Amino acid sequence: MKRKFGFITRTGVAVAALVLARPLLASPFPQTSQGSVIFTVDGAMFRADSQSVRQEVYYSFPAASLTYLPGKLGGYRAVYTTEVVLRDSTGTPRGTNSWRSENTISSVGEAREQQLTVSNQVEFQLAPGSWQLAVTIRDSASGRAGVAQIPFRVSAFPIRELAISDLEFATEIRPDTTSSIFTKNTYRVIPRVNRLYGGRISEGSLPVLNWYCEIYNLKPLSASGAKGTFRLDYTVLDSSGKAVQEVPGEVREKPGTSVVEVGAMNVAGLKAGKYHLVLKVHDLDSQSEAVREGIFEKLPLELVKASPVSAGSGAKLYYDQIQYLTIPDTVKFYKGLSPEGKKQFLEEFWKRHDLNAFAANMKYVEEHFSSGFKKGPQTDRGRVFLKYGKPDEVVPHPADEQYPPHEIWFYYGQGGKQFVFSDLSGYGKFELVYSSVTGESSNPRWQTLFDPSDLHK
Repeated sequence: MKRKFGFITRTGVAVAALVLARPLLASPFPQTSQGSVIFTVDGAMFRADSQSVRQEVYYSFPAASLTYLPGKLGGYRAVYTTEVVLRDSTGTPRGTNSWRSENTISSVGEAREQQLTVSNQVEFQLAPGSWQLAVTIRDSASGRAGVAQIPFRVSAFPIRELAISDLEFATEIRPDTTSSIFTKNTYRVIPRVNRLYGGRISEGSLPVLNWYCEIYNLKPLSASGAKGTFRLDYTVLDSSGKAVQEVPGEVREKPGTSVVEVGAMNVAGLKAGKYHLVLKVHDLDSQSEAVREGIFEKLPLELVKASPVSAGSGAKLYYDQIQYLTIPDTVKFYKGLSPEGKKQFLEEFWKRHDLNAFAANMKYVEEHFSSGFKKGPQTDRGRVFLKYGKPDEVVPHPADEQYPPHEIWFYYGQGGKQFVFSDLSGYGKFELVYSSVTGESSNPRWQTLFDPSDLHK
């Protein structure tokens, strides 16, 4: 569950609208702790309502920095406590929370070698004004502790003017409808707390920068039903303010007055140093613009020490078949890379996914779901199997007088996901007609294609 803190104060002062021509980078994030437990804290601000914002705070530290003791069931176990204190501009505490956590690893040496990290996220709903955040992490076994003291200022987002939230820099972004602490608006966003990209691949750094943001106050849809259009461009500036990369966006229809945007870019071609990622949204109906930027750092990329992917030759047949595991925008981004960029991208991608398990799933799908109509991975059942894994239970339903043949897939360990595939043609071509997952398609007539009560077994 996400840790949410409803610290909202009202002073009676009118909320000032923040109009962003080119925002000033006064953010204190990211920041490194002081003390004997070293961790990094980052943050991003999003709109909560007309008078408050949702301030997200992310923090992470190397797993090997904790003190581990042998676990009862094998491996090693560390215990640590986290305390978060929020104070207003006068220094008065407005909220305090602390909790105890555990982390388990196979060995300390492996944790160091693989650069394993421990990450978490907390949220605050805050009124405009000056605030002070203190995060303390204490290693229970050794008593060592680290503290990060972060003053920051909250400004309200405008009520009517076009605006963009802060940018959240991420390690990975993918569709997700669970209640993970890192999930919002149907995306699982793993924060890149230190905002460092590039570097030695074997040391856990990334050549691909992912970002998440939210756009507010697009011109409302017209009464005639026309959706209207907008465009989002981005530019990368070096430390001197010179543009080193410019990417014009595609003109797209508005899904509403607000929209979530995710993106990715390869930083392998950038020199080592600090950069500004600048996003500009153009509302093509109101002819208004808004800009938001964030700072990240590029480290020298060393490929010679990159650890190879551990996979058999059979698994490597599927090395570039990433379209079954990620969003279309990421696939499009990958296809636009240079050969060297694709190599770097895939090395990092398969460090975050199990290539051998994916290869086994591909073989299963090819053997069980291929037909004269389509190859297994191109079928609805094959695609769902590859994306979500093997279902916990499959309940087949033969044809009867009321419904065509169909089968229901249950994923009990993934929040109760459900998929129903029906042979509408009667020739063994099972199509997805219903899913409980947001973003997956459902047949408008799905309630007439099977007994809905079967979903509640």
